[in-house]
Amino acid sequence: MSLLAMAQRTVEQMDSTTAAQHADSCFTFLLKALDLRQKRPAHLPALDTIEQGSVAVLLALTMKLSEAKFKPLFLRLLDWAATPPAAQPGGFAPICHCLLHDLLQEWL
Repeated sequence: MSLLAMAQRTVEQMDSTTAAQHADSCFTFLLKALDLRQKRPAHLPALDTIEQGSVAVLLALTMKLSEAKFKPLFLRLLDWAATPPAAQPGGFAPICHCLLHDLLQEWL
């Protein structure tokens, strides 16, 4: 079981209050995982799997949060996605947009 699958199961089993308490640290962790494509480490051939797992955890977390708690995290996500990486302008954030869109369609 991967770390992201374990994180997803943990978030899914949390109640809303606990998820709200840990949302900031979880979100920071997920943004770091999603930034791996920008850094492009040669020893990580499974970037697509990491991104899919990160988005799945992000979606599970989102479903546990109130609008008031989710809104600042969503704004951070928009800032992250709008900031192009130095090496590849316009690059990797659209992939995550597509993954989020697909997963939201499945959940809703």
